[in-house]
Amino acid sequence: SPVRGPPGHLSRQTHEMGNQSSKPDLGDLAQETQLDHDEMKQLLKVFNSMAGKDGIVTKEDFKEAVRQSLGTSDPSFAAALYNMFDKDGSKGIDAKEFILAFAYLSNKSLDDVVETSFRVFDLNNDGHLSKSELRAVSIMNARMKKYITVHQRAIPLDKILLLPIEVAQVHEQSDKLFARLDVNKDGEVSQEEFIRLANSDPDLKRELSQLLIKEEGVKMISAVKGKKK
Repeated sequence: SPVRGPPGHLSRQTHEMGNQSSKPDLGDLAQETQLDHDEMKQLLKVFNSMAGKDGIVTKEDFKEAVRQSLGTSDPSFAAALYNMFDKDGSKGIDAKEFILAFAYLSNKSLDDVVETSFRVFDLNNDGHLSKSELRAVSIMNARMKKYITVHQRAIPLDKILLLPIEVAQVHEQSDKLFARLDVNKDGEVSQEEFIRLANSDPDLKRELSQLLIKEEGVKMISAVKGKKK
């Protein structure tokens, strides 16, 4: 298969070389996630509808699923959700990662919210959180809130816009949060700094967890119709 995605994006073959276990052990996953056998079988069916013939879901596959189920091509939204699933940063999601991530999204896993938050916020996967990335995630969440509470998911997410005053308010709140994270004021927050700060401050940890789009992640996966093979 050809390499897909931007420069630096690993091929499906490269992902498989690093992870030979394409078929997860459902018994082990049942203990780890508290999902029952029928739920996992349904998740595997959804996964297989998204994945290529090699059993890997790439970022492009995931972006198409987001566009199909939520009506948005917003790269920030797709990246945030994708990063929540790609736990090992290999640029491809296997069946085990898919099931574990869904279990976390549906609150049936004890996955660490702090590490998950960092993966979601680090949109470009460079290992650091920038002010612009946190702003993008915050804007995404504000749009999602209007999508759910104002429009009841009745129109595509791409059609949900924020007023200039709403954008300004979101940016102000986001910048205040970033200032709390950027202790040494160098304009970026490393994963180590992020985890240390969030784990030492329950209020900060709670605030960060509220930016995770967990409910919509569950709905997105549940709405996937799959693609033609």
